[in-house]
Amino acid sequence: MESTFLGLWIFGRDRLSPKLHNLCIWMVALGTNLSAFFILAANSWMQHPVGAIVNPDTGRAELDGIGGFFEVLGNKILWVTVAHVLASAFLVAGTLILGVSAWWMIKATRAGQDFEARQLWRRMTRFGAVTMVIAGVLTAGSGHIQGQLVAEEQPAKMAAAEMLCETESGAGFTVAAFGSCADGTATHLITVPYVYSFMATNDPNAEIMGLNDAQEMYAERYGDGVDYTPNEMVTFWSFRLMIGLGMLAIAIGAVALWLTRRGRLVDSPRLGKIALWSMWLPFVACSFGWIMTEIGRQPGWWYPTSPTPSPRSTCSPPTASPPPSPPAPCWRR
Repeated sequence: MESTFLGLWIFGRDRLSPKLHNLCIWMVALGTNLSAFFILAANSWMQHPVGAIVNPDTGRAELDGIGGFFEVLGNKILWVTVAHVLASAFLVAGTLILGVSAWWMIKATRAGQDFEARQLWRRMTRFGAVTMVIAGVLTAGSGHIQGQLVAEEQPAKMAAAEMLCETESGAGFTVAAFGSCADGTATHLITVPYVYSFMATNDPNAEIMGLNDAQEMYAERYGDGVDYTPNEMVTFWSFRLMIGLGMLAIAIGAVALWLTRRGRLVDSPRLGKIALWSMWLPFVACSFGWIMTEIGRQPGWWYPTSPTPSPRSTCSPPTASPPPSPPAPCWRR
């Protein structure tokens, strides 16, 4: 659907009516969003498995019929993930529009093309900036909700994202950290008390599970001999780079709105270069967000279920046709 209508939109510019040509790009957008939804449904299942049972003959998780299909689509992780991804996509698009438009606005202004600079490029610059600010706020809000679900379903991931070694109440947000909780070398720099507890639960005094307790919990549940702790440094820093670069993009959008207020034009070449270089910020922020999401889920390709899993969501070693290699914990198959 995407490729077909994209082809019609590209090659039908002078062959289709304006309305039909415009409809083609809307169909591309519809196909893109439907594609994103089902991709995120699969990924959300890997973060929080629902709607599947394990076939005892193969040891493989399989969809539990039509009911399981709707459970996958109703996964609580899915809907907030969709909101977060779509909002961040608009943030990427807005930044691209702003960067290109601001550069051309400055070029047109310096060339004395006032009408083009004001009526075309300034308007597009402000359109991109408004999109960045609105999408940025929606991205941050949906990310806050998503983070609370992750703290509930994947406590080790969020503990690694904050380098929280021990369970504590009123856990703080750490600006920088190095080392590892596993060997006791974790070093925290500039920790703001209560912030992480609030981020995870909306309660600044809430008790948050640390990495060491999460490791013990999973080892007791799924078996010793496996390190269930995500890569701490990668998870910690990708989380901060996601937040930092995303907030910087929002700030650039707000500054652009301020500089172009009340009909003002911008003519500084330096600002034009900054606008061009800023286009990569939200894209890289999204990439770091996915790195944190996927590496934080390790060591398995699908994450262990909730602390009190139901029989339908847990799995047991296959009773027939055992694999030739030593079996790993069933959730890692």
